[in-house]
Amino acid sequence: MQAIDHFKYKNVLVIVTRYFGGIKLGVGPLFRAYYDSALGCLAEALPKKIFITRSYKVVSDYNNITLLKRIFEKYAINYNANYSEVVEFYPNVLISQVNEFENEIINKFNGKVHFEIIEKIDGNN
Repeated sequence: MQAIDHFKYKNVLVIVTRYFGGIKLGVGPLFRAYYDSALGCLAEALPKKIFITRSYKVVSDYNNITLLKRIFEKYAINYNANYSEVVEFYPNVLISQVNEFENEIINKFNGKVHFEIIEKIDGNN
């Protein structure tokens, strides 16, 4: 745990296995061996942030593009768009902000913009 704390990581699991049995190392050196092994692994690990998001499909006419993009910049970690007769946006919103996002879409557009959830949770966005 001290090796994990050293890097200030969260949601990490480190497994160190000792194949040699017995008591030759003693408690202090045994702790140090486990710590050094975990620290070495964590030092070489490449941290990756994973965002837990909810994915949406937001459909609008072209009149609302500017305001929608402002809302996406505020709440979405990313989004894609398809332009045809209407505009379809596909924003990924942090789970912690989905209520605010949905309320803002509902309140600002009074039904002129349709949105639906297309993925409940995806940690790989």
